[in-house]
Amino acid sequence: MQELRRIRPGGAELFVIGPDIGEQEGLQEQVRGLGLDDAVHFAGPADRERLAELITGSNVFVSLSDVEGFAMSSHEALALGLVCVLTPVGQLAADTTDGVDSLHHHGDLAVTAARLAALAEDATAWDTLRHTAAGTGQDTFVDEFVDAVRAVGTEPGRRIRGTADGRRA
Repeated sequence: MQELRRIRPGGAELFVIGPDIGEQEGLQEQVRGLGLDDAVHFAGPADRERLAELITGSNVFVSLSDVEGFAMSSHEALALGLVCVLTPVGQLAADTTDGVDSLHHHGDLAVTAARLAALAEDATAWDTLRHTAAGTGQDTFVDEFVDAVRAVGTEPGRRIRGTADGRRA
């Protein structure tokens, strides 16, 4: 945020969504120390309705994780057509392409902020990335998962144990 404000004054707000796992007070102190109180908001945990409200007013999704598995929230943001700034970790490394459907962060915040600001200045590039992201996020991972579950249930020698009423044992 500090770098974005330097490059593009007044150009962004950040909503941190999720539970406080013991770091929020320190983060709020950093935000105050950097003079970003007006631009960084701690929304806390959000149910689906509140999350939908926050996303409706959003243009960019940022997830700078060191470690991810599937990264469901990032895939959901891609499917919604948000411009996603991501670290290419976990499944994101395979599912996204830097500059095509997302912006990959490789550790240098100044470079990432400059790339995002430049993208925001080019309406055609912005829209192209958003539309490509939406296609990426909606890929067939759900269909592949369903097919895999069906295969497990039908392969010889492999079956899902269950009770007489169909529940898993």
